[in-house]
Amino acid sequence: MYTLVGRSLESFLRSSYGDAFWQDLVQGALPERASRPLLVHTSPQETRRLVFLASRRLGKPVAEIAEDLGAWVVRLEGVRRLLRFSGPNFVEFIRSLEELPGRALLVLPHFPLPELSVVSEGVEDYEIYVSHRPRGWIWAIAGMLRGMADDYGTLALIAVAGNRITLRVVLEEHAAGRPFALSAE
Repeated sequence: MYTLVGRSLESFLRSSYGDAFWQDLVQGALPERASRPLLVHTSPQETRRLVFLASRRLGKPVAEIAEDLGAWVVRLEGVRRLLRFSGPNFVEFIRSLEELPGRALLVLPHFPLPELSVVSEGVEDYEIYVSHRPRGWIWAIAGMLRGMADDYGTLALIAVAGNRITLRVVLEEHAAGRPFALSAE
């Protein structure tokens, strides 16, 4: 699991900040591994060291980096397509979030997502509870929600508080969403 997280972190930081930033980060956090071009196996401790050093070097809180990573992941076409199968609009997507960890296991059997619980507080307001494992996932999930709201063309306010994400759909058809068809074109 952490190898996939580490590889995702590497791809995100390389594409967002460049190869030189990544190499400098690995040299600072994992000097014993700096000669390798890609991190093949990453332990939880190594991943944390990379994230904390990236936070310091970028001047961003760890939570913001995790949220940006989540938003970046949903821009990957394969991930985006899998997520868009969850609903024809953003509200239906939110309502089906509880099924996401089980669906993800079909594709990535060794990558268990935290359990999600969605509570509707009316037509526009939702609370999404995220299980406590592993730490930091809630911010990545908030970023994924932000990215998917953009993908659907929905204006949503998303905030993290403790182990829950509060989400308010302000305007479901705020902008044109990205095109999506069931079959790849």
